[in-house]
Amino acid sequence: NHQKMSAMTMSSSARCRLFSRTTNTPSTSSRTPVDRDMRIYAQQRQKSKSNTKKKTKDKYEFPGSMPASFQKDVTRALEQAKRAEKVWSCEITDFYSPPLCDWIEKAVKKNFGDAIVCDRTGGYRGAEQQRMLLARPENSEELFELAKNDEFFSNEGEDGEGEVDTSNCAIACVNISGMFAFDPASHPDFLGAVLGAGVKREKIGDILVNSSSEGGAKVLATPAIAVFLTRALESVRTVKVNVDLFPLSELEAGQGAQMQEPMRTYEASLRLDAIASAGFRCARSKMGDDIVKGNVKLNYNVCEKKNATVGEGDMISCRGRGRVEVKEILEQQNDRYRIELVRFK
Repeated sequence: NHQKMSAMTMSSSARCRLFSRTTNTPSTSSRTPVDRDMRIYAQQRQKSKSNTKKKTKDKYEFPGSMPASFQKDVTRALEQAKRAEKVWSCEITDFYSPPLCDWIEKAVKKNFGDAIVCDRTGGYRGAEQQRMLLARPENSEELFELAKNDEFFSNEGEDGEGEVDTSNCAIACVNISGMFAFDPASHPDFLGAVLGAGVKREKIGDILVNSSSEGGAKVLATPAIAVFLTRALESVRTVKVNVDLFPLSELEAGQGAQMQEPMRTYEASLRLDAIASAGFRCARSKMGDDIVKGNVKLNYNVCEKKNATVGEGDMISCRGRGRVEVKEILEQQNDRYRIELVRFK
């Protein structure tokens, strides 16, 4: 009781000193000079990191309505554009969707004006996943032509093998072949096998599944990854496969006849589920389930609304089914629509 009364009559500073002696935690004043210096250094380092991030974020101007999910990839592309402007090189981005490529073009125009020109390539006409090419206008034509060429072998020896220079090329193609007659593989199977080999998704472009009689698929990728797949990819599902480089010129020549199928349908409305079910030749209820599950994209953006309106020029893609482009919409006298479609298998 005497100690309690003494503590009550103490001054605030005296009580603090008394309580600091009774606790096991050392007071701030008892810390060594080394501890204080380390704490100050950590605070300064954290402040420096935050300032660096803020400067990086505020370095470029982005289009006002650009989705926040695109900012990281657009920033990386702007850094490449800055490098192209500085060293007069052709910088090549990863594979991006058409909407993201559009935003990159707008951001480059906004930040560099006419100092940098943009082009894109996906390996063939109508490709979905594309790589952006960035260069100065003075030498862009020559560099872009070189980047779209897939002849990147050099120093070939007598055995036909040699070093591979993949620095200037944008895209290469590999053909995956095997005995798929008894175990057919679809687009997700080939994509899963490639990703399972340790390849990042942004390094892979379109995957074109061959006809049922031929089997296999053609995979578009960065040249370095294409060469890697020829050595690393061994099987798809349960099928042992052979992976060989495939010329882009032959892919372009056979793409139209093999992969496109024109069709016509008559619909009472322009709903997404109605047009998509007609284009992919499946039941409307099944297509509605795919839309709700997020397996369907309208103009390369996931659309989960079955009643979304489709217009001319729109592209509808469904996981595992391919893509359908709406070429023309004509309104008929009986309140129905005649719709011209092209299906990319």
